[in-house]
Amino acid sequence: MKRFLPLIVLFIICLDGIAQKPDQIKSDSRYIWGEATALSLDKADSFAIKDLVSQISTKVESSFSTTMIESGENLEEYTHSAISTYSNIYLNDAKRIVVQKRKKVYVLRYVERDVISGIFENRK
Repeated sequence: MKRFLPLIVLFIICLDGIAQKPDQIKSDSRYIWGEATALSLDKADSFAIKDLVSQISTKVESSFSTTMIESGENLEEYTHSAISTYSNIYLNDAKRIVVQKRKKVYVLRYVERDVISGIFENRK
């Protein structure tokens, strides 16, 4: 067993270096993230997702059209303006980091900004 102890320690150190840490995600501008701490994993996860969604701005599109109708001596002009917003999204690609802190659970939910841009592009 003593022979395997250095290998186990080395394995844990390697895993620690590979895994993303919350501070790394939060400081990387490629990600949008939300975080929460609660007594249960379900609540912390739910709050973290709400926090993540609140970080995503609403995309607004507008269109404008004018219609002219001529009938005899009358000329009527109608203007139509439409504004569309997109804010309800499904975050299927949101990744999760969970850290147990004594009796509380910390959850960080994050997604790459490029993924969010792709979701909005697909809605057009």
